[in-house]
Order: sequence, then structure tokens, then C-alpha cells
Amino acid sequence: MTENRQKLDGQSVGKLASRLVDYDVKRKAMESELEQIKKDRAVVEEALKDKMAEEGLEQLRARNHTIYFHRNIYAKMLDESPGRRDLLRKLKAHAETRPLVKESVNSNTLSAWVRELPLDEDNMPIIPRRLNGLLGASDKISLRTRKG
Repeated sequence: MTENRQKLDGQSVGKLASRLVDYDVKRKAMESELEQIKKDRAVVEEALKDKMAEEGLEQLRARNHTIYFHRNIYAKMLDESPGRRDLLRKLKAHAETRPLVKESVNSNTLSAWVRELPLDEDNMPIIPRRLNGLLGASDKISLRTRKG
């Protein structure tokens, strides 16, 4: 049901407060249900990733959806305290990475830069020598679906 402001203007404070509480209770229940759905999906996703890998499948179709592997690479600072300052200094020192640094490093932008680096034999980005011990990379494999 979509609320109409004009219809609500004629209602009492008590009635409006009760409706607001109803929406808050309903929202809380739906958020809890969504959290459980996310947890359940994660368990099924891990099981399906394993099965697809065992069977050598890169993608499959189910109920008019394509399920496929998606890989994303994330940059991460390897040392939090003194290494962080060193990493920022070294990133600022090179024209290619200088725009990534403000007072802090935008992790999404840094990850995007890392994704563009050449890859090693394990298909992971090769971190420039000047950043060794300060910056690393990890990847997360997940499954995605698209209709059609």
C-alpha cells in the first residue's frame, strides 16, 4: 500500500504514530529475513562454487538465469601503523599513483589501480617493488546471476 499524504493529514497523532510503529516493526522483520536470506545464500553459494569447480563448469543455467564465476581483486595495506605512512609517501612519489592519495587512500580506487597491474603466474597482480611489504592483493570469488 502506498501512503497518500493528503489522506494522512486528517488522521490523529495517535493513529499516525501507530502506523509509523507498524512500518518500523514490519521493516525490522523484513531486514531480519533479508539477513537470514543472505546467510543462507552464502552457504549455498560456497557449496555450488565447489561443485562447479569439481565439475569444471565456468557457468550454468538454472531457471532462466545464468550463474557464473565473478572474480574481484582488492588492494590492502599490509602494515597498519608505520607502514601506512611509508605506503602513502611512496604512492605520492609517483605520478601514476599520486592521484590515488589524499590524506588517506581510497580503497576502491586503489583496488581499481591494482586490478590494472600485470598478473603473475598465479593470476594475481604484481605489486611494484617500491610497495612490497606495504601493499598486497587478495581476491574474492563469488557467483553472480543474470536473467536470460
